[in-house]
Amino acid sequence: MSTNLSIGKVTHVFVNKRCVAILVKQGRLCKGDVIRFIKGDVEKGMPGSHDSTHVVDSIQIGDNQEDVINPRTECAVLIRCGELPPNNATVLLLGRNQEFKDSKPYFVS
Repeated sequence: MSTNLSIGKVTHVFVNKRCVAILVKQGRLCKGDVIRFIKGDVEKGMPGSHDSTHVVDSIQIGDNQEDVINPRTECAVLIRCGELPPNNATVLLLGRNQEFKDSKPYFVS
């Protein structure tokens, strides 16, 4: 399944923990999903712009690991490699892993 649905925004960046807080505004965020963070226009070289794609390997609310996040919920997502997305970056859902399998985290270029 390949979608391109804007599901939320980055609300906080935790550099020391390599994770970002995401407010899911619509749709659902699931473990194993492929998400894209975008802000500004990278192709034009705008300062502060960002574009990266990641597989959701770990989702937490407080101290609890979660598999599915519903709308109007804020959660933390671990970013294992690559540059952390900035505050207010848009979160797009690119693909869904229907089985919620544990997958090795990887950065998608």
